[in-house]
Amino acid sequence: MVNGSKQQGLFTLAERKALIQDIYKDNSNVEVIAIEHKVAAVDIAIQNGCYTMVRGLRDLTDFAAEKQLAEINLIIAEQKVNTIALFANPKNTTISSTRVKELFSLGKSIDSFVHPTVKFAIQNKGKIKNEAHMQKEVRNLKNKLIAGGSSNEKAQKDADNIVKLAAQY
Repeated sequence: MVNGSKQQGLFTLAERKALIQDIYKDNSNVEVIAIEHKVAAVDIAIQNGCYTMVRGLRDLTDFAAEKQLAEINLIIAEQKVNTIALFANPKNTTISSTRVKELFSLGKSIDSFVHPTVKFAIQNKGKIKNEAHMQKEVRNLKNKLIAGGSSNEKAQKDADNIVKLAAQY
């Protein structure tokens, strides 16, 4: 896996690598290679003695893009690396990481779309993010109380805001 030009994902490259390694921990013929910098996947394949790349296709848009990429990879790799394309199960053709995150944020089940390890990580990532947000808000309110020399009434109102905020998380 390579950190390409896509927008920042929910997980860092190291976190994604760890998730994949955990999912395939019982499969000794799977090695997860994570590269921080931009490099052609076909070059990484050659460096690691791989001469076939397997790509997944959801729809015709994926097919067109992957066909072009496979042809370019053949040229770059001087005909040494072939690409095999596998079509997704029809029930999975409309799903993407964006849709999974959207479903999760709406409180919908993502069980049909991700491995249980990934679901657990998404749930915990949200908790960590929410806890960090909560801690930041509490610090901000505390600093306002200290800086403002708040009256007892104001302090009580701010404390109530903290409790309301905590209830959201």
